Parts: sequence; structure tokens; C-alpha cells
Amino acid sequence: MKDIGSMIGYLITAIGGLISAITLFYKAFSSNKQNTLTNMLAEKDSEIRQKAEDMELYRKRWLKVEKENDRLKKKLEELENDN
Repeated sequence: MKDIGSMIGYLITAIGGLISAITLFYKAFSSNKQNTLTNMLAEKDSEIRQKAEDMELYRKRWLKVEKENDRLKKKLEELENDN
């Protein structure tokens, strides 16, 4: 009877250890996967911010060029009107 009780105790302990190991492995894998996803999202966010900054620079350059274009058109019209 004692041997069967000890055997059952060892079996339960082994099963508990196995469950703990599986749980720890799952948590580590899940955490690693989550960190990878977090890093990927951070990279995408950084790319989007960089593109937004680039777009703002291009918009400012475009407005500057448009302003210069309007100035040159006026100057050309004045020269044509003078002739």
C-alpha cells in the first residue's frame, strides 16, 4: 500500500512538473512573440512618423516653389505688358 501511495505521489509530482514546464515554455514563447510583435509595431510606427515628416517637408517645399512660380509669372506678365 505504501509503495502504491509513493508511486502515485511521484506520478502526480512528475505530471505537475511537466505541466509547469509546459506553462513556462508557453509563457516564454508567448512573451517572445509579443515582444516581436511590439517591436514590429514600433518599427512601423517609426516608418509612418518618418513618412509624415517627409511629407510635411515636401509640402513646405511645394508651397515655396508655388510661391516662387507665382512671383515669376507676375514678373513675366509685367515684362510682357511693358513691351
